[in-house]
Amino acid sequence: MLRIEIEQLANGVRMDLHGTLGGEWVPLVEQHWRSIVDGIEPAPTVTIGLSDVDFIDGSGARLLRRMAEEGAEFVVAGCMNRYVVDTLRPHVGARKGEGTMATYEDRIAAKIHEVNEQIDRFDAIAKSKRTQAETAAIEGLKTAKAGLDSALVKVEKALEDFRQKYTTTAAKE
Repeated sequence: MLRIEIEQLANGVRMDLHGTLGGEWVPLVEQHWRSIVDGIEPAPTVTIGLSDVDFIDGSGARLLRRMAEEGAEFVVAGCMNRYVVDTLRPHVGARKGEGTMATYEDRIAAKIHEVNEQIDRFDAIAKSKRTQAETAAIEGLKTAKAGLDSALVKVEKALEDFRQKYTTTAAKE
C-alpha cells in the first residue's frame, strides 16, 4: 500500500510517500511526479519525502534514479532509505556542499515530520478518551509547534539567503 501527499511550497513542490514504493505503485508515483514536472518551464524544484517508506523494490529505485537525474531532491530517514538514495548520487553527480547543508536540511525536515506524527497520535488518543486535560495539553503542543513552524520559516529564509549570497553561479546550477 502507498499513500502520496503533495504539497505546493513557495520554492517548489514536495511529494511525501508513505508505505511501499514498488510493484503496482511505481507507475502511480511516476504519474504524479510527471504531472508536476512536465510542461512547466522551468520545472519546479521537487522534493521527494521518503521518511515513511518501508520498502523500495528495483522498479522503485529505478524511478528514484530518473527523478534524481531530473533534479529531484530527497528527504530520507532510516538507513535503508538513505542507502537507496546514496546509491543514486553517482548517477546524478555530486553537488557542491551536498554533505553539509542538504544533510542538515534533511535532519530538520525529518524531525519536524516526526513531531507532526507524534502530535497527531497524541491528538487521536486524547479525542478517543475524550479527556479535557489531554486535549488541552495537545492544544498547547500545537501552539508550541506553530512557534517551531515560524522559526523554521526563518531558518529556511536564512538558508536561502545564504545560498544566494555565498554560492557561485556554477554551484547554483
